[in-house]
Amino acid sequence: MSFSDLPNKVLGYYASKAESKTRGYIGASILGHACERRIWLDWQGACPPVNTTLTQILKTGSREEKFDRGRHEEERLIKALQGAGYLVLDRQGAFSVLDGIFQGHIDGIILDQAGNKHILEIKSTQEKYFKALVKNGVQKTFATYYLQCQMYMHFIEIPRTLFLAVNKNNGEIYQIVLEVDEAEIEFGLRKINKIISHGQDMPATLGDAND
Repeated sequence: MSFSDLPNKVLGYYASKAESKTRGYIGASILGHACERRIWLDWQGACPPVNTTLTQILKTGSREEKFDRGRHEEERLIKALQGAGYLVLDRQGAFSVLDGIFQGHIDGIILDQAGNKHILEIKSTQEKYFKALVKNGVQKTFATYYLQCQMYMHFIEIPRTLFLAVNKNNGEIYQIVLEVDEAEIEFGLRKINKIISHGQDMPATLGDAND
């Protein structure tokens, strides 16, 4: 029995998982995407099929495998936080507004030593992006993540987010507490309204720093 095609079959499995996903809403995690029409199409469940060639299947599978590793990293770190004595509540807590059109799902809520609640957001990243994050901060390095956290704070009504990023190369952890940025929240709210009202008429925009 040959295993020569094993890597492609594994990525094909991950690609098949992506094909079954349908949002049906605008998610906080995609709101920062550069292409507003892409966000509208995702909401409408109208994104065109991507897995029509082997190259596309492998690309989609690679992306989904990365997401899966990120979910495992999140579970591992939360378990470590709890083992270190931190209280983590509302795992995968969610909010839904505008009749379900806009939704978000948080990693959890973590309490500091004084008992103050913080939204918990965990990301894992390659070393070059990790170094950029340490040097430049969340907003400049990962604008999509920054907007995502601001939407969480606004709608969940907790004014702080503990943002943790794990370096995939060595397990190093970067931490920062993000606070409410009213200008960014207003930008996000305007973008939501624009997509709802005019998304079908927007031209496609190529390229997104966080893709």
